[in-house]
Amino acid sequence: MRIPRLYVNAALVLHQPTALTGEQAHRLTRVLRLRADATLRVFNGEGGEYTCTLQRNGQHWRVLPTGKSERDVRSALRIMLAQSITRSERMDFALQKAVELGVTRIQPILAERSTFKPQSRRLHNRQAHWQRIVIQTCEQCGRTDLPELLDPCPSQDWMADNPSAIMLCADAQTSLSELPLSGSDVAVLVGPEGGFSADEIRAARGLGLATASLGPRTLRTETTALVALTVLQIRCGDLG
Repeated sequence: MRIPRLYVNAALVLHQPTALTGEQAHRLTRVLRLRADATLRVFNGEGGEYTCTLQRNGQHWRVLPTGKSERDVRSALRIMLAQSITRSERMDFALQKAVELGVTRIQPILAERSTFKPQSRRLHNRQAHWQRIVIQTCEQCGRTDLPELLDPCPSQDWMADNPSAIMLCADAQTSLSELPLSGSDVAVLVGPEGGFSADEIRAARGLGLATASLGPRTLRTETTALVALTVLQIRCGDLG
């Protein structure tokens, strides 16, 4: 039987109980139907994973760490994915696959052709939703670290701050599989559904960003992220 994994935003110390939130308790006891004394694996993003026992404390629930594993599945390649904000289900897919493929940081990008237009309340809700996607995917894929999810940033502002990044665009003359890479840090920029505008591409090249393609076919934005991260991990990371 597969042992459930849980992320907690709290300190974990052997033989000292850690309280669960109401949402976590509901998920474990109502959705997964776990009972007191059930075993689960818990991590807090600081490295390592704890074997824990689920305990009931009156009306509340907590986990008691009984053992620790130093299991670490981080890639030696530190990847930042700058993903242009897309329609909800496509953005969710891109984030899920990015976490599964070991990205270190995720930067949502407000591109000129992004269909999402920021409004303070709506943006806050989307950011909270994306954070939940990141956490849930870490729980499912066995990661013990939590990728950093940054606040959305306009495309040209981000490019100005990251001139060594790689912009993926269909008309690039060099494929990502052939582009020279150096070091263990790489940032890759993925466009929205309609692709980058001509102004964004000119700005990228003017700032010194490398441009790369992923072959002769036009890929969906969420497919672009998946393929690009796979290529990078095969070339320099933990899929090679």
